[in-house]
Amino acid sequence: MATPDRPNEPPTTLGQRICTSICLFILLTVVFGLIGWLIYTGNIKPSSIHFEVESATVSQLITEGSSLSATWDITLLVGNPNRKYKMCFDHVQAGVRYHYVGDIVIELGSTPTLPIHFALKRMNQTHVPLGLKIGVERLWIGDAVAQQISNDRSRGSVTFAVTVDAVVRFKAVLAPVDEYRLRFTCDQVAFAFSGNNGTGIMTSQLSCSVLNTESNTESESWGFIF
Repeated sequence: MATPDRPNEPPTTLGQRICTSICLFILLTVVFGLIGWLIYTGNIKPSSIHFEVESATVSQLITEGSSLSATWDITLLVGNPNRKYKMCFDHVQAGVRYHYVGDIVIELGSTPTLPIHFALKRMNQTHVPLGLKIGVERLWIGDAVAQQISNDRSRGSVTFAVTVDAVVRFKAVLAPVDEYRLRFTCDQVAFAFSGNNGTGIMTSQLSCSVLNTESNTESESWGFIF
């Protein structure tokens, strides 16, 4: 009895195997590349900004009754310690305030939005002279607050807080731009006065903090990495 003929099966060639291997390699490369890209871009955190008040003076600090007059000059040091992305700063606005008792904070003044634009490359830092000529002249702050500032000065040191609001964009290679509206706060900036000299010079500050006030993600609060 004759065996029925089987249809001819095309032999697997070396070329087909090589082609299959190349396609598999490309597919795995794309998959792992996408995973790596997501991890790479997902690690962008505003907390990695190095921010501090490098130097500051307050001149013509005068309390009269319930009013205050003063001028602040502040220089910031902003650093980008990251290897992955650079930062761009826009729409900078700075202010000074005074912590009275408990959680009571007195806003003493602020600048308009400053025409400042600067970028920080990876692993770089820059000095930002803000020149806070706020023009606080006979600002009403109340008798008790004015008296406490006067008492602080008579003891030789007055502590103010410095705040800086800015729009910060994080740019990484082959990654979408992440934009945040951040507030940098240095709450304990101490100014020392000697004798009748009307100018106080910054002598110390505690670590600053940053708050993400608006972004395309849920607002969070981070501490700085120094």
